[in-house]
Amino acid sequence: MALLEGTGEDHRWSSAGLPPVEALRLWKHRACEAITPMHIEAPDETRFAAHLQNQAVGPLRLVTLEASPQKVVHIGGEQPRHAEASFHLLHFQRSTAPISACVGSQSFSIDA
Repeated sequence: MALLEGTGEDHRWSSAGLPPVEALRLWKHRACEAITPMHIEAPDETRFAAHLQNQAVGPLRLVTLEASPQKVVHIGGEQPRHAEASFHLLHFQRSTAPISACVGSQSFSIDA
């Protein structure tokens, strides 16, 4: 059974105890709900595991994610989860592969 603790917008979620394919299905929902609409693919769905913690830090939201390798693409045509403008500051603590991103016609890579 997946762990979901907390009230309101402060919560933790873990895929512990779930079959990996079910963990990935629920992860897609939880990650999109916590951040922004996106398309998520995992290269190895049979070994997927993840953990998410979402908490308020003053007027900011701190979303801490830890998950198996995955490809994430922001879905630009959908509305953000909040009506007001927002931005995301990403901090990668570790990665086993370079992180690639595209914004419009610009693309870049981050070697972690």
